Amino acid sequence: MGSEDGSLDRHRRVVEQYPELGMSMKRSSTGLEFDLRWARKAPAGTAAEATRGRLAVRVGAHEVWPLGKSTETWPWVELFEYLVSAWRYLVDEPGVDPLGLGGPPTTLWKRAEDRWATMAEGRAEREEEMLSGFLRMHDLSEGLRGTLAPSLYVLRYGDRVQVASEGVNEELPWEQVRTSLEMLGEKISRRLAALEDPRAQDAVERWRRRDDSTPGQRLQVATGWDATSLERLAGGKSKRKLEAVLGRDATDDPMSSPLAWAARMIDPASPPEALRALFRAVRDCGARDATALDAWRGSVQLVSASPYEQGYALAAWLRSRVSAADDQPFEIRGFLAALGVEVIDVEADGVSADAICVWQRNQLGPVIAVNTRGPHARGHRGLRATLAHELCHLLIDFGGRELPMAEAKTRSAPADLEARCNAFAAELLLPRAIAAREFGDVTLAGIEPAVEDIARRYEASRAVVAWQVLNSTFGEHMGKSMTQRFEAMARRQFHQAR
Repeated sequence: MGSEDGSLDRHRRVVEQYPELGMSMKRSSTGLEFDLRWARKAPAGTAAEATRGRLAVRVGAHEVWPLGKSTETWPWVELFEYLVSAWRYLVDEPGVDPLGLGGPPTTLWKRAEDRWATMAEGRAEREEEMLSGFLRMHDLSEGLRGTLAPSLYVLRYGDRVQVASEGVNEELPWEQVRTSLEMLGEKISRRLAALEDPRAQDAVERWRRRDDSTPGQRLQVATGWDATSLERLAGGKSKRKLEAVLGRDATDDPMSSPLAWAARMIDPASPPEALRALFRAVRDCGARDATALDAWRGSVQLVSASPYEQGYALAAWLRSRVSAADDQPFEIRGFLAALGVEVIDVEADGVSADAICVWQRNQLGPVIAVNTRGPHARGHRGLRATLAHELCHLLIDFGGRELPMAEAKTRSAPADLEARCNAFAAELLLPRAIAAREFGDVTLAGIEPAVEDIARRYEASRAVVAWQVLNSTFGEHMGKSMTQRFEAMARRQFHQAR
């Protein structure tokens, strides 16, 4: 994942193998549309017989299920039953895949299979179960078993939705997509309501109760935590106790809650007292003036390249804009303060997240709550790298589909975003050009003391220094023995606190 020092190299290989990861979503002007036409005018017989018809589905200008052109009909009660069972996940589960692989959902399973091929069998089986469950609840073609209809994924990210199929990757407003799905459901429901078939009556009744989940049940879907974990976090089962920790928005609409988004990226087995301290520190900060941050965000232009190359380019651009001195460490806290970003230090021992970053416009943040007991942020150098990492998210990711309002720096964060932010942090703290210059005349025997000297002067971890040397012009021409020595150092945790 993104917190490991080898993540940049791994991501380079992944992007080269799967160029479709660079495929961007298009904003559609026409939305998601269903055209369902019944085979018979009046409903009769069983639920399957009464709902036979032809269906065409369009996403923007693309017809992704051209079943309406077929001479065959299909019993659409099966799609209706799928909608009933998947509804709460379509509404409340963030569209970020549980493995953090990112990229188009249409290629997600294939990329996961390649990952599992080199993974321990037990872990691969657990991941396969997680990903299978996630995709099953977001792929409408699961309701068309036995047809040749391609997968049609519906993945919500706050008030936007990614709708993807073969050759289609559209970004749509959530309310439009929800309305289209409900209209389809209502059309089938009305058809079934006239029948005495127990299957029809059961499906109609469950459709009517599709939004009857309790706040705790909705939070389970939104965070991926079970009821026991949420109860431990809140210190009880009541809605009031949940709101005291996560805020009222977490129980009203989890998808609009930044702390519910953050919780999804955090291990629910973390000590509840430490998590409460981290969440409450974020909630207590309130809304801040983000005018300066918005101005910088408006100036950012990402290059068309792989994520790690984008991170390098963005850091170089920022250093140039602020005229950062080549012989001094970058003043990351001061720069964040100038942008209006509040940085809070919290001791959350036992929590694997190095930081939680939240920005809910006009309501909360921008704020970075740093876990000074985190695996990397517990040391000064690792803390600086963590802050630089979160700065990258604030500049380019927040408000997007994968990080609409919150990010927790953990192993489960989206891999492509993490690779970009890791590269940005490394280049901001120690540009590769400086690394090449500093190591131009270093011998094999002098590597260790030279790395420590550079790490001390630029306040970057030794792993970051080693990685930047390897990726510099100096690294391109170094001998095998020296390369192996630097690679051994770079395999350490990317944001190592030493």
